Order: sequence, then structure tokens, then C-alpha cells
Amino acid sequence: MDFVGAIQSGFKNFANFRGVSKRSEYWYWVLFTVLASLTASAIDRLTGIGIFATMVSFGTFIPNLAVSVRRLRDSGKSWVWLLTPLPGVLLFFAGLVMIAFDLYNFGYVTTSAQLNDPNFPSDELIRQILGDSRFFPTFAVVAVGFTLASVFSLISSIIFTSLPSKSFAEGNKRVPPTL
Repeated sequence: MDFVGAIQSGFKNFANFRGVSKRSEYWYWVLFTVLASLTASAIDRLTGIGIFATMVSFGTFIPNLAVSVRRLRDSGKSWVWLLTPLPGVLLFFAGLVMIAFDLYNFGYVTTSAQLNDPNFPSDELIRQILGDSRFFPTFAVVAVGFTLASVFSLISSIIFTSLPSKSFAEGNKRVPPTL
């Protein structure tokens, strides 16, 4: 499949989670989304509007999922592999919530009105928080969550989507999708 065919297939089958996607279709689609995101971000910076990258992200979200599921199916894997970053993401967001509670518990934020201040957080407040050793365990939770999500996402998106075809569509009836 060529570059244009992969883009057409991605949008034509945007909600098709059945079937398979060959490696070429998947990687051309990834190339398209990266180029589209970079272009939209550049337009956002040049115009100062800031909506184009968001529109590209929303416009390619479901097609990305569909192409990824079909590619995993083609490599003999289950769509469940797309959930591998989930524990890290949950840990990351738990760490962010812990930071919010620590801001109140350690006296950095005393009222909700401070959160609505357009100058919040100030550079000085950020320096104080980063220098406060009581925040280190919370920062560690955020860092571990981010690292786990990144590593698991890398494993599922690079390794499994690069595997050769093992799908039923290729005539390999002995290789059902596996976890």
C-alpha cells in the first residue's frame, strides 16, 4: 500500500475495528499523522490561533485506534495490548492528584481563589515547591507513572506493530490472536 492509499484507507475505515492492516498501511498512517500534527502545530504557532493541532488530534483519534487494532490483529495480537500504558497513566494522574493535595496540605495554596489567579503558579512558587523535599515522594510517583506509560506504550506500538503478519487473512489459521 502506498502513502495516499494508507491515508484514504485510514479515513475510509475510520471506525472499522475488524479486519487487518498491513505494516505498510499502519506505518504510512503513522507518518501521515505525524506530518499532519507537525503542520497543524506550525500553523498554530504562525497564526496564534491554537486550534488546528487540536482539530487534527481529534480528527485522527478514532482512525488511529482503528488502524492500531487492525494492525495488532494482523500481527496475531489482541487489541488489549493497546491498554498496556494504562497502569502507568493511572499512576501518573494519581501523582498529579497527590501534588494538588500536597499543595493544600503544605500550605502553598490556602484558598480556591488562588487557583483562579491568572498568575498561578508563579515562578517563585514553582521554585519553592521544587526545593521542598516533602514533594519528592509525590514527584517520584509522577515520574514512575510517566516512565511506565512511556515504556509500555513503546513496547505495544513499536514492537507489536512491527511484527510480520500472522493473521487469519494471510491464511494462517493456526495463529489466533493472543494476549
